[in-house]
Amino acid sequence: MTMKIFQHWVAIVNGVVSGPVTAREHFARSINETIVENKKHGQAQQICRMLQRRLGYFEKAQKVLEDYIEDATDVTAKNWARLVGFTIQTCSRILFYLSREVARPTWYSGDKHVKAITKLVLHLLNKPKAPPDIKFTSSQYIWCLCWKNEENGKSLVKGDYADMYSPVQNLINLLGTEWAVLRQMAAGALWGLCGNRGSNSPAQKEITRRGAMNMIILALSKTEKSRKEGWEKESFVHLGALAAATNMCKDAVIQIAKPRELITLIAILKNACQEFEAKQKQIGPGEMDAFLDRDLTSLRIAKTTEVIANILMLSREGRELFLKHRGAEFLYYMLQSASYKIKNQAAMTITQGAMTDPWCKAKFGEEKIMKLLVANVNMQTNALELKYNSALAISALCHQVKGPNVHANAQAQKAIQVSKNNQNLALKLGALEKADEFLIPVEAVKGTSHQVVPIKTGLRMITDVAYGNEAIQNKLVDEMFHCKIAHKVLNENYTPDVCVAALGLICALARNNITAQNKIVEHNLSHMIIAKILQNATRDHVRLICCQALHCLSEGNPKTSAEIAEQLTNRYQQDGAVKKLYLTVKNTLKAARMRQQQEAKSSRI
Repeated sequence: MTMKIFQHWVAIVNGVVSGPVTAREHFARSINETIVENKKHGQAQQICRMLQRRLGYFEKAQKVLEDYIEDATDVTAKNWARLVGFTIQTCSRILFYLSREVARPTWYSGDKHVKAITKLVLHLLNKPKAPPDIKFTSSQYIWCLCWKNEENGKSLVKGDYADMYSPVQNLINLLGTEWAVLRQMAAGALWGLCGNRGSNSPAQKEITRRGAMNMIILALSKTEKSRKEGWEKESFVHLGALAAATNMCKDAVIQIAKPRELITLIAILKNACQEFEAKQKQIGPGEMDAFLDRDLTSLRIAKTTEVIANILMLSREGRELFLKHRGAEFLYYMLQSASYKIKNQAAMTITQGAMTDPWCKAKFGEEKIMKLLVANVNMQTNALELKYNSALAISALCHQVKGPNVHANAQAQKAIQVSKNNQNLALKLGALEKADEFLIPVEAVKGTSHQVVPIKTGLRMITDVAYGNEAIQNKLVDEMFHCKIAHKVLNENYTPDVCVAALGLICALARNNITAQNKIVEHNLSHMIIAKILQNATRDHVRLICCQALHCLSEGNPKTSAEIAEQLTNRYQQDGAVKKLYLTVKNTLKAARMRQQQEAKSSRI
């Protein structure tokens, strides 16, 4: 940027804080529109950086808001409102673009001018007679302030200003307005308070306590019926607010898992699927990727399904109602979609339903659905998120109920049988045919927790498919999969979570299967496991799963048990705690198994 252009920007920014109100409004509008125009050219972030770091825009904006609150008169009210609106909106855009430069921005606590502006914005939002333009931009400011930092959201919900300005209640009140764009921005601000992924629990609880769920559903229904210009974007934002508020929040889920609210969501999903199918038919060859990049209908389908997935996770009544209204058919349709976003969300929804309900496990485990999930797992694609989420869905469908009383519980026994049926179906359809691929690029997945997602996901899927199923156990042991695991994971310096997943698979392969136990011990795997205990001396959860693996290797074979005890005694005499821990765990598990057998005998009498 040349000095002449920079001086021009200095004059514009200074023009916002001095001179007649009409001229100041013109300068504020010019800055805001320049950011929007340069978004197309990829330069908006650079302009926002200059405004904040070189021109001190937030300090200037603070003065504008203070002047408005002190000096605005009836004669200049409209010009003042527009000036303040453009100023707050520019602050919002700066927050939005600069927040993308760091993982966790701390604007609220890190900048005194931002803190002052936030107080003034909350004050304006709290004024009943504030113009709609200012309400709109104030909501936008809250959304941009909180969207990547839950600490900012917590400060607004539970901080010093919460009681003074009641931002949550003010935003909820805006959901009842007739102005559609204002409803959209209020819902967006609530979404921001909850966190982009719904990680801000205090905000979720506060929003739910004040009855926001029903208000958002009503606003969503009104938007879906109106079909006015921009309605799809507005609908998506309302759905985003619902998804963020209900993520792992049972109080919020209870409010929208009722028949009327859930049927509304199912109807939205059904209509969106029909609209998306009609749109697809009009797309020419080679145009699908460009269409999916800009299509809002596919985003609405994915976001609606995300809300339903949250309900399936936490509400039994919601699960029953969803299945009653042909929910499994919707998921089957979504898994066939051309959109990776839609397919990915369908896979995640199957996971959340199947993990918590045997009826969902049975319906979602139908062959036509399992076939599509297996195809996603085995495909060669750059859409790795879809591949991994499909593997987790198969894992959830095959996961068996565990616990001391499962043999005496008829419902648990039915759930176990459903899981076994799904295991056999997954094996028949080839879910494990390319299981090795989850281990192949070892260098690519070693290191951070994010990088090891592929191997953890693959290990989890194989573990759940093999657990308690002798035929699958023998197949994997014959293919020496346990040796591959030991070589790739136990001998490498992976994160503890990956080691735990690998040891969990070894437990699944060896459990109640003497043939598998003997083959695994033949390859000295128990030595590697003992070494892993010593390596993770301070990590109790790793040592515990190591001991469980050793126990599974020796539970049905006295000779193997004696060999492992000898290894512990002779090879690691200096660390008596290891042997003591192993023997403690072994005795505990043995006592639990005897208790299970006794309870099973009692139930038969």
